[in-house]
Amino acid sequence: MSEKRGALVAIKRALLSEGGRRFFRDGPPQWPEGQARNPPKGAAEARHARALLAKALRRDRSPEARALAEELEACRPSRRCLSGACPVCGRALQRMFVHATRNLFDHHQRDMVAINIVSAKRAIPYGHLDQHDVFEGIERRLRGALDALGVPAVGGFDISANKHEANAFEPHWMPHAWILAPGRRMRRAREELGEWFPDTEIVPRALHMERFDGAAAGFAYALKPDFDRRISLEPRKLPNGSRSTHSTRKKPIWGEQRVELALALDRAGLESRLFLQGYELVIADGDVEIVRVGSIRRRRELVGDYGRDHGALGPGR
Repeated sequence: MSEKRGALVAIKRALLSEGGRRFFRDGPPQWPEGQARNPPKGAAEARHARALLAKALRRDRSPEARALAEELEACRPSRRCLSGACPVCGRALQRMFVHATRNLFDHHQRDMVAINIVSAKRAIPYGHLDQHDVFEGIERRLRGALDALGVPAVGGFDISANKHEANAFEPHWMPHAWILAPGRRMRRAREELGEWFPDTEIVPRALHMERFDGAAAGFAYALKPDFDRRISLEPRKLPNGSRSTHSTRKKPIWGEQRVELALALDRAGLESRLFLQGYELVIADGDVEIVRVGSIRRRRELVGDYGRDHGALGPGR
């Protein structure tokens, strides 16, 4: 079974299990988002976002867009679509991921780092997402890097629609990775990882690593259900006479790009958002958890009397 197929089976079994259905509802886990520390998107908001997306897809009138609109509109508690484009299923995956990583920080002696990675070589021009598996390029590069460095990581993939206010570069889609890894091992490998993801003129900070505090919001960010349009700004003169540095303004993705992205996410599948390297998703006693491959907890689950519906649920190496 391929990694992606294994991931799809893992996510489907977990989310559609009796214990997993709670992630489609409200309640814990909860975390603050943004500077305003607002609560995460609720179930009703996700359903509203799904309805708006379905309307946008129907306006597009293409057979592929209409088919996806029908799939989203048919998504119900008794039959979840599990589409990579579905705001409801994407939110449930994010919530399950936050819950499943609840013990990971302590298991790493409260020493982990969070890393945001952008690969300039994986940029995709507007209008060309249908020619690409949207996260495949950056995932393959990231797995190659972590394999070479011998470092495990857990996280997810995101994508933004990028343009420049003065048209300094062509508008493009840019996949991102947000991963969390053992602190000591990754700090030693920081320079080598940077060689895999070098800075460029368009991506002046391809890799950013910082100490992770273990907060649920950090895990949640790896699989955030909303995507941004990032507008790069020209340097401006500040009140003190100096010039501003590189900065961006974030906006929602609308119009043709919204439909293009939804179709690409549906083709990629919900499982393409999740990244596990050296970890696996397991289920036991109606609960889910992400653990290290070969961990004591994992071995106990394999030899324990948990019944046929329990055991390993995810890809991991």
